[in-house]
Amino acid sequence: MMADPKISIELSNEKQEIFYPGEKISGHVVIELDKPLETKNVCLTFGGKGDVVWVETIADDIETYHGKEEIFMFEHIFYGQRKSSSRVVLPTGRTSYSFVFSVPNGIPSSYTGIKIGFIRYEMEAQITLAYKSNIKVKRTIHIHEVIDCNLPRYLSGIGMSCTEDVGFCCYKYGPIRMSALIPGRSCFCPGENIPIEMMIENNSSKLVTEATIKLIQTAIYREHHEHHKDGPITVRDYTIAKSKVLFKDSTYLRYIGEGLTAPENTSPTNWRLKIIKVRYHVEVRIDLSWTTNEPCIEIPIIIGTVPLGIKSKDINQNNWF
Repeated sequence: MMADPKISIELSNEKQEIFYPGEKISGHVVIELDKPLETKNVCLTFGGKGDVVWVETIADDIETYHGKEEIFMFEHIFYGQRKSSSRVVLPTGRTSYSFVFSVPNGIPSSYTGIKIGFIRYEMEAQITLAYKSNIKVKRTIHIHEVIDCNLPRYLSGIGMSCTEDVGFCCYKYGPIRMSALIPGRSCFCPGENIPIEMMIENNSSKLVTEATIKLIQTAIYREHHEHHKDGPITVRDYTIAKSKVLFKDSTYLRYIGEGLTAPENTSPTNWRLKIIKVRYHVEVRIDLSWTTNEPCIEIPIIIGTVPLGIKSKDINQNNWF
């Protein structure tokens, strides 16, 4: 019994999980046959695209919004021709075709949203057959824009403050003032700790015993089609990390601590596409069960790709965010 033809994409450095703009990606398309195979061509494409789709209910109508954006598309034909009726025969055994692609400059990081959208880069190798379904295989390539935490503009802390007169219905309990600071810098990589300093001046008649710190991803999705006007947007907030801070009863409360940690799979900040933009902020909120107007501060941060103290001289610096 004859085995089915096999086709695979093998990278020269299989251990490299992430590539950056300006880098070269090399490897081989490998075909294994136990008998000769007539084909039109053997080709490899490497491309990137963004895609979003979401549904909204307006009155009794259901509206579906969709956006697509092609980032780039490369093609390499190893054997045969793309637009030709001629045939070529692939030999029996294992055949390897080498390739090299350069990752384009100025492209966004890979991103997978929750149900709504993605930014994806893929290679697809294909054997185009004359009278049967084509034989193909896909391989996802993860790309990160260079966002360097060592750049001077990211090496300053960022802080904010707010004052809230807390109460419930017609009852007023007095003001609570809160300030929060992320010291030292404003850009962090996945897996890094985000420290928080917090000061609370409680001049209300109620106790303040705890606060919540969250790392929130805001994804902005836009309907968009080539040659058409941009459509509506939808904004989704996702809590990707959270921690609690407990206080002893006091008028003046202070917290200096580790804050929270950005998960290892956190996507970088992303602003390059029309249809998908990704940003982050740290939310510091005093937990008050007896009121709806809890004091809250939102501190914007950047999720980067080059950690503090790591040199990125081997990465194309023209792509720095």
